[in-house]
Amino acid sequence: MVELSLMPLSAVQKEVLEEKALITPNLVSQSDHNALYVSEDGSFSVLVNGYDHFRFQMIRADRDLKKMWSDVSYADDMFGQKIQYAFDKEFGYLTASPEWTGTGLRVSSVIFIPGIVQSKYLTRLAQSMIKLGFVMRGLFGRDAAENGCIFEMTSQI
Repeated sequence: MVELSLMPLSAVQKEVLEEKALITPNLVSQSDHNALYVSEDGSFSVLVNGYDHFRFQMIRADRDLKKMWSDVSYADDMFGQKIQYAFDKEFGYLTASPEWTGTGLRVSSVIFIPGIVQSKYLTRLAQSMIKLGFVMRGLFGRDAAENGCIFEMTSQI
């Protein structure tokens, strides 16, 4: 893992990290006491003091979710041996946002669905995904044509 201290980075360098989804937008302008650890191949990262104390992230092109879960779980176990996470028996893991309290787990997938957009089924798909516990948003904007029909499906906790 490579450690990047965010404070000495220029605004442009931080924007590149944000575009790669390695840091959160708030860290482009504010980066005191933050750090980013990235694996050599760039597929795994740990963001320290972003929206939360830690954010473990695995980005891979394959669909081997079990392997991804195994890798992230292992990293979490290693951190958990050194750091005590905030945990409540009733609410689960406590985070900076009550929305993410519980498991602390969020799973996202980026999908390219021009056929759904062109056939006008996008609203119906989004409503169905909400019923299944997912949120759907345009990756690059709200307008489907504007974002190139690329969407992010994200689990809700």
